[in-house]
Amino acid sequence: MIAATKVCTMKIHHAVLLLAATMYLGACSSSDDEGSVLTHFGLDNGVLVVHARDATDATIDATGRLTIAGKSISTTPEQKILLQRYYVVALAVREQAFTTAKAGIATGAQAITSVAKGLANGDPDTIDKEIDAKAAKVDAAATQLCKALAEARIAQESLAAALPQFRPYATISAHEIAHCDGAK
Repeated sequence: MIAATKVCTMKIHHAVLLLAATMYLGACSSSDDEGSVLTHFGLDNGVLVVHARDATDATIDATGRLTIAGKSISTTPEQKILLQRYYVVALAVREQAFTTAKAGIATGAQAITSVAKGLANGDPDTIDKEIDAKAAKVDAAATQLCKALAEARIAQESLAAALPQFRPYATISAHEIAHCDGAK
């Protein structure tokens, strides 16, 4: 009985650690002040709100219209295309972050269910299999999130190079991309 209790305790511990890891990956957060991917931009009625560390928020709409501090910024056709591209990839990052978080929550719920079911049925060996299947979905979603974030950084760097007013909003760092890739 004591050996079975130890195994079950280890399974519960494994499930809790897995839940914590999936929540961490869901936000793809880093150890410094960069926070989660959602700290870079938000969405307000279909308009992308881009945050900067030491500046007022900027907005970009689907047409590539940029406003900073409520003032429309004049752009060339080429800059407008870069703004539209940034808008699309930023929305993809947000969507993938939510997908990853949902997968993490589902994995946590499965972990709780699997532990309870495994303990109730006296079959703790089934716990890992059920949790691992869900965890694979989190890993796949996290991989896609990291790819989307890397694409957003490329779009951000192109935009910042072409449009100096956007430079303060180029907050996705190379460190953050490396950390995201390394966290998986």
